Amino acid sequence: MTLKTSITGFILLLFLIMYSDILIGQGNSGSPVQFHGTNRINGQYISLQGGEGIVPPSYLLDDLQMTLTVYDIPISASFFVTTEQSKFKQSINNFRIYLDAAALKSNGIKKATAFATSKLPPELVKAKDDLTKTQDLLKSDLLNETKLRDEAMKEYDKEKKNLSDTASAIAKSRLRKAKSKLDQAEAKVAKTKAKFEQVKAKLAEANNAIKQAQSLVKSPQQLTGKATDLAKGVAYSKMGRFLSIFPTLEIGKCRPNYSELTVEGIPVSGANIELNPGLFYAAFAMGKVNRAVDINSTSDPSYKRNLLFVRLGVGRKNESHLYFSYLRVEDKASSLQDSLVSDSLYIYPHSNHILATEGKLNLFKNKFTIEGEAAASLYTNNTQSENFDLKISGISAGLVKYFNVNASSSYDFAYSGNIGLNLSTTTITAGIKKIGSGYHTLGNPNLIADRLIYNGRIDQSFAKRQLMMSFFFRHSRDNLIGWKAGTTTMEAYGISASLRLRKAPFFTAMYMPNFQKTRGEYFNQDNSAYLVNAMAGYQYKMGSLDATTTVMFCRQYGNLVKDTAKNLSRTNSYSLNQNFSMVIPLSFEFSVNYSQSKISEQNEDIFNLMLKGTYNAFKERWQNSLGIMWSKQNPGQDKLGYFLNSRVKMWKGGDLEIQLEKNTFKNNIECVKSYNEFIGRIIFEVRW
Repeated sequence: MTLKTSITGFILLLFLIMYSDILIGQGNSGSPVQFHGTNRINGQYISLQGGEGIVPPSYLLDDLQMTLTVYDIPISASFFVTTEQSKFKQSINNFRIYLDAAALKSNGIKKATAFATSKLPPELVKAKDDLTKTQDLLKSDLLNETKLRDEAMKEYDKEKKNLSDTASAIAKSRLRKAKSKLDQAEAKVAKTKAKFEQVKAKLAEANNAIKQAQSLVKSPQQLTGKATDLAKGVAYSKMGRFLSIFPTLEIGKCRPNYSELTVEGIPVSGANIELNPGLFYAAFAMGKVNRAVDINSTSDPSYKRNLLFVRLGVGRKNESHLYFSYLRVEDKASSLQDSLVSDSLYIYPHSNHILATEGKLNLFKNKFTIEGEAAASLYTNNTQSENFDLKISGISAGLVKYFNVNASSSYDFAYSGNIGLNLSTTTITAGIKKIGSGYHTLGNPNLIADRLIYNGRIDQSFAKRQLMMSFFFRHSRDNLIGWKAGTTTMEAYGISASLRLRKAPFFTAMYMPNFQKTRGEYFNQDNSAYLVNAMAGYQYKMGSLDATTTVMFCRQYGNLVKDTAKNLSRTNSYSLNQNFSMVIPLSFEFSVNYSQSKISEQNEDIFNLMLKGTYNAFKERWQNSLGIMWSKQNPGQDKLGYFLNSRVKMWKGGDLEIQLEKNTFKNNIECVKSYNEFIGRIIFEVRW
């Protein structure tokens, strides 16, 4: 049976389950078998093709996400199919089956929480309910008594003023009566307040007892004897307890994400497994990274590439741990039919071997953390290059064959380390990272080598997090072994603050300077940039209207000095955004932006305007937005656009959205660059 046949059969089985209420029991929330998911179909049509673009102007894609839960064990599958798929490019379509570890854990916590709550003494639960009712009554009595006390205080102040005006016996008598009423009111307030505080304290004790019982689900080890087994038994079935040791369990198009120096987010067609029973930890990923693609008019050829990753260690990922990893990525040289073509394009089969270790230490209840990673990489640029002379190199033939060591091989090292202090109102982090000039990882092709980086950050909050302040810095340097013509250093600093008072406007501000210097034997270059950003906003009412106003200012200033030549740039941007929501389901949004730019001696002004109205009909089942955009750029460039978005709930769990957009751009100086385009998108989503 082929893989395609297996996948087709699995899809048919899932759809059979989805549309069979008898098998799945969707009408009964207590059914041991549940099937849920979403299917999103997205299509786009554009009348123009972008210049030099390889993405087609029109496409259709289908994204299907499904979860089959059997006795609280969630097994998920995802399918992604698009018309952009081509045999001349790497595969875009993908299929994956995986264990939804997050849902499994969530289901277990819910069940264990119910178990812990059910084990509370019934009298405690009843007492807690009674105390809550009593507290509410006393709170109401306290408000009434306080109101009477305030009235007695006003009467006393009035009689006291009358006595000062006329010192008669009648006035004195009234003052004594008013004082007596005030004393009685003060006594009632004090008595009621004392009862309220007593009940409040007892209620806090009851709530604390309930929280302690519920916390057992998060720390089952605190239970003893049969209680531990009972808690685990309630939380998971036998199969659930077994699957709970797998943080990751997936097959198909996976994206293993373990560390920046080894494997991070690349697509792998195969399997990715993580298990963490107790303190033991193991991870395994294996599969195809790239398929073989022969030379064509749209892309260069590429070899079939396979990946193997293994990690072993002790400890949990988010807690203290120590792991050791091995990565092997290899191109299959025989996967391309015409090796001469690839040689002429300088495209060779590569191989990469990495040994790494990673550790983390949590101290003082996770308030202080230390973590780091170190890796050694052996990279072969061309596995078909000339071999070493084993007698001269002193390397055994077995190692040479396994690691593909030859004249094009090189090795280098990389490491990173971070420390963090996490207090209630203060967070401090600092780190260092060094990526050797010859360090390669084919498990993370986006990693930039030849870098030494220092960074740090401080976040501080005040007044119950209403005022937040942050400061960060970053320093980096390249040319670590002096192999480049020049050395570049970069420094960046930043300070930001935000003020968010209750029932008041919010303010945020940021200042961030950046400096880049390149020093070489024959040239020097300095590039400095400064960014200032400030924003304020407020939500308020205007009669029956709910309104939100936001204003923003941004200033960018740059200075580039290359040898003796200077190039200055400056941009100031001003923005205003206004929203109005009416009692009827109608809202309006208005935004305006104006920017002034100056690069060298050339000035450029840009003005943007957007107006949008949104109306919800049929109890918000049909939402429509209509808007207009206008932009003017000096000299002589104008853009006018209209857009219409319509989204309708066709039935429970079914949505249809249509987006239409018309843009007209006029360039009065270079008419050939003017264009008129139409964009249409349709999105159909089904949830069950």
